[in-house]
Amino acid sequence: MKEYLPEDIDEYVGFFKGYNDDDDTFNYVVGMFMKQGVPIPDGYVGYDVPRQTTAKAWIEGEENDIYNNAYLLTTEALKKLGYETDWSGYYWCEVYTDQRFGIPKSKGEKHLILDIYMPCVKLS
Repeated sequence: MKEYLPEDIDEYVGFFKGYNDDDDTFNYVVGMFMKQGVPIPDGYVGYDVPRQTTAKAWIEGEENDIYNNAYLLTTEALKKLGYETDWSGYYWCEVYTDQRFGIPKSKGEKHLILDIYMPCVKLS
């Protein structure tokens, strides 16, 4: 499986895409980033992530606090840096690294770090 993974990201992700305002539904995929062009096995779903400017944030805290506050913290940080969310190709990606999330959680630690990726554009 390692041969299909990008060299810079080899952790599990939660990928949110396709929010529907009408009924508050969305697609949430748990999986991994794969190299471009890798065939998706039967029974699985794949999404192409467009090449674009992407913000990467580390959100630290207790697990429920991270989930409840990550979006606000990330978008506020973007604004302070002169960027905003790119809604044209929007997605939200949670990257659960072993080093910052999985191993500390398995040891019972309450302070965790979750990596967040989302598309952004420079404010004009």
